[in-house]
Amino acid sequence: MERQDLMQEETFGNETGNDDVLLMLFDRLVREHGAVKAGELLGINYRTVAKVRATRRLTPYITNALEMFMLSEANPVIQGLVTKVDSLHGQVEKLRVRDKELSATVDKHQTETAATQEALLKMVRATARQVDKLGVSERKSSRSADGGDGDKKTASPKSGEKETQQTTKWFPRRTYPQLVTKVPAEDDEHVYKEAWPVVREWREVENGHRYKGKTLTWMKRHERLLEVERRLLDEFQLTLPPARHPIDKEMRRKLLRWNEDDLRSIRGRIVRRLMLRWVRRILTVGLWRK
Repeated sequence: MERQDLMQEETFGNETGNDDVLLMLFDRLVREHGAVKAGELLGINYRTVAKVRATRRLTPYITNALEMFMLSEANPVIQGLVTKVDSLHGQVEKLRVRDKELSATVDKHQTETAATQEALLKMVRATARQVDKLGVSERKSSRSADGGDGDKKTASPKSGEKETQQTTKWFPRRTYPQLVTKVPAEDDEHVYKEAWPVVREWREVENGHRYKGKTLTWMKRHERLLEVERRLLDEFQLTLPPARHPIDKEMRRKLLRWNEDDLRSIRGRIVRRLMLRWVRRILTVGLWRK
């Protein structure tokens, strides 16, 4: 080992700025650990350490030993970097856990917000009806008097229904019976079956309904349109215009999700409008009207 070190010491490296840094490291190791211990840390013997201290020159072998020590975990600087990396890794893991917790909290908050909005909408509507009753007490009595006649008229059958005879008709098969059409057809009741009353209501509500509006009447009509569309999409698995072919499950899920978002938005607008109307009526002692 000594012979090999001495042979390698015959060839010296160039005196560069890097040698000065390595010599500073060498001096620090000798100063802190002693010549023998410093040689053990670098993998060289005591004679080589003494040679370097005397000549202040580094052979390629010693240069390599010092550079390897600089990159090893025995170097206090490297130890500090390892500690910092471990600390950062722990912080990243904590942030990941925190992110999952925040995501769960946000989902829970959105669910609670939707439920609260539904309850608030019902409460505001009930309160608005109570306020209306306070301002129209006189008209209420007259309406109740007319209610009996209206029930009788409703209960009375149409004159032609008793005489109508049920006949079985044959209709050509539709290519896509799952599609809801805007234009009525003679075989609608036969094609849509249980969904026929809902399809008919959808046509009535959708007919002439604008896509944008600001009045409370428009908001309520739009809310009803969304509710009917949701029943047709989810309960009866039908496809609405402008689609020309039945939609798949993935598209149906997207449409239902968009429908739910639109319902939440329009109901929020209705709540704000009803609350504003309610407050204005309270402030004007029931004298303010639409």
